[in-house]
Amino acid sequence: MTKCDRALPFVLGLLALVLAVSCSPTPEDAATAEAVEATEAAIINGQSCASTSDHSALAMILTGEIQSPWGQNMPLTMLACTGTLIAPDVVLTAGHCVHSHKMVEMMGAKIANLKYYVSFQADLAALAESGMGPGGPAQLPADAVEVKAFVAHPDFDLSKLGGGGPGGPGGGGTTMPAKGLTDQFNDIGLLFLASEVTTVEPAVVLDTAESSQLIQQAKVRIVGYGQTSPQQSNPYNPGGGASAGIRTCADTFVNEVGPAELQIGAGPETGRKCHGDSGGPSYMTVTTEHDRKVRVVGVTSRAYDPQADCYVGGVDSRVDYHHKWLDDQMTKHCDGGVRVWCDVKGIIPPSHYDKPKEEPKQEPKEEPKEEPKKEPAQPKEEPTPKTEPANPNNPGAPGQPGTGEDPTVSEGGGCQLTPTPPSLIGLLPLFALGLLRRRRRR
Repeated sequence: MTKCDRALPFVLGLLALVLAVSCSPTPEDAATAEAVEATEAAIINGQSCASTSDHSALAMILTGEIQSPWGQNMPLTMLACTGTLIAPDVVLTAGHCVHSHKMVEMMGAKIANLKYYVSFQADLAALAESGMGPGGPAQLPADAVEVKAFVAHPDFDLSKLGGGGPGGPGGGGTTMPAKGLTDQFNDIGLLFLASEVTTVEPAVVLDTAESSQLIQQAKVRIVGYGQTSPQQSNPYNPGGGASAGIRTCADTFVNEVGPAELQIGAGPETGRKCHGDSGGPSYMTVTTEHDRKVRVVGVTSRAYDPQADCYVGGVDSRVDYHHKWLDDQMTKHCDGGVRVWCDVKGIIPPSHYDKPKEEPKQEPKEEPKEEPKKEPAQPKEEPTPKTEPANPNNPGAPGQPGTGEDPTVSEGGGCQLTPTPPSLIGLLPLFALGLLRRRRRR
């Protein structure tokens, strides 16, 4: 084997340790491994899940050219980590995931033309199996979105992850705690995409007001593209019989709660995470008045126990502990013109996804019916007695002027003559006497 022939498997081994990260169980774990082997499934005690399930989880892909110490450059396209879409253009992941290239450089190789991409495709096994080599790297998936910028927490120190675990390189470092949780790692980071994702709804980040619900034994759902078995993998074949690159889910629980970290899962029979799941989400359903009930509560970080590695539940960084830093970074990258979607600059609150509340329908009030106005009753008019017209040719007709009679209606309904007043009777002889005298003079 020539020097160049030896270089390829050596670099492949480095990348396998760094990016796919082979598990390293101790001899004491061998019996446990045999007992678990028959039941091990996806993520570890999980199952493969379609791209439409837990859809905000995604795969993080690294591309570039490996510059080996021997001067040979090799194209590279392979899985690096898992992440979670928390805004149309922002991905939540682990701090060590955005430093994958530095992990390679720490081992003597460098990556030129480095780029990160993300993909929601469920089956990316081809990227896990053939990241580089004589046959060339696998092609990027059709839905790949380029990462424009990335940032890790300023207090994250890559060298502290030397001890291995679900996200660590498994190099036996001395700076990790011997076992358990800590608040010193700050293993969290963000990716800012070059274009917004419009086909996937982002996950809602756990708010500090909801933190009290994140307790021991709380049920969570985990997702990742990493190893599905804790068994040691062949460093020259990152999958190594424990398939990687398949979107995998499991229902499990929070085994231990610390101020900044969580242990997800426990012993061999429980759902838990392994290498390649780094940066992936733990989802929890919360009690809330908002329409969206599921929250991303943790980001896969490292092993709980570096000696037991993937045989026990791993450690997540709590997102509520880093809520302010995440919010500040999202706002800062909007104000700086890096982000392409800034409808909400910081962390998107759950209220953003609430549907408008419909006003309760009110029955129309019936207007009181107005009674028709009654017209006041008109007094009935008594019929006017007919009066015979005056007859000038018959001055003595009853009821006519000059007759001396005044017909009236008597109680019995007949007519009677009213006697002429005595004063008129006295005038008649004088009138008659006057007529006689006139005739005599003639």
